[in-house]
Amino acid sequence: MRDGMMDVIIMEPFDVLDAPQIAADLFMKTLGNNSKIKTFRSKSIHIHRTEPGAIHFDGDPLMTGKDIDVNIEPMGIRIITNPNAPEDTAQPNQVLNAFSDFFNNINNVREDIVDDLEKGGRKIQAINKVLLRKLRS
Repeated sequence: MRDGMMDVIIMEPFDVLDAPQIAADLFMKTLGNNSKIKTFRSKSIHIHRTEPGAIHFDGDPLMTGKDIDVNIEPMGIRIITNPNAPEDTAQPNQVLNAFSDFFNNINNVREDIVDDLEKGGRKIQAINKVLLRKLRS
C-alpha cells in the first residue's frame, strides 16, 4: 500500500467456454498465467476507448467517456486518530468485527475451493481443452 503503485488487470473479451478456466485461475490466484488476462503495476494509466461506456473501478460499476486517466494520489487518504486515547479504548466496533468475520468466512470458502481445484484442476483444464477442440472443429 505504501509503494504508490496500483495493480492493473486487463481482460480481453472471452466467451462462455473460457469462463470456467478464468474462474479457476481467479480462485487459484493464477490469473497472470491466463492468455486472456494481462496484469501489471503502474503509478498512472491512460485508457482510450472507441466508445464511452461502463467500467469497473475498484469493483464498482461506473460510466465514463472515451478517455480515462487513473493515477495514484500519494498520501491521498488522511486518517485522524486521537493520540491521547488509552490503548484499551481503541477497539474495533461491532460493525467492523462483523465485516471482518464475514470476509474471513468468504476467504475460508475460497481456500476450500482452491484446495478442491488444485486437486482436480488438471481434470478441469483437460475437459476445457477437449470441449474447446470439439466446439471449434
